[in-house]
Amino acid sequence: IEAWQKRMVEEAHRKSYLVNPFGDVCWFWDVLHWDGKKQEMVYGEDAKAAMAFGPQSSVAGVLKRAMWNLRDLIEDGTMLLTIFDAMLFLVREEEVQALAARVRSVMTAPVPELDGLSINVAGGYGPTWCEGDMTDI
Repeated sequence: IEAWQKRMVEEAHRKSYLVNPFGDVCWFWDVLHWDGKKQEMVYGEDAKAAMAFGPQSSVAGVLKRAMWNLRDLIEDGTMLLTIFDAMLFLVREEEVQALAARVRSVMTAPVPELDGLSINVAGGYGPTWCEGDMTDI
């Protein structure tokens, strides 16, 4: 992991941007800079962001594709919102299992941009979003 992180920092420093497997671009301005006291290059303010960009933006790409494939649920008000890597739906209790199966199928489909990687998902449901007692599905 450390070698990969170092490569991402060096690439972001050299190019001033990175591109994820989905084609999304992120620009970086202070990845590495010269430290006169240490007489060496040191991590700048954007170094951690450069390390995180690939994994974080790839998760976003997977979620955006899933949302596109579930857009009918957005349009009819069933999908209420997304939070980082989660989706929140509002359905009747008797519709939960069918919805969960559909969402799981979409979310675990192989991702061509990630060499066909299939990502497992977890889900839960409950009477309200704010209640902590969610039943796994």
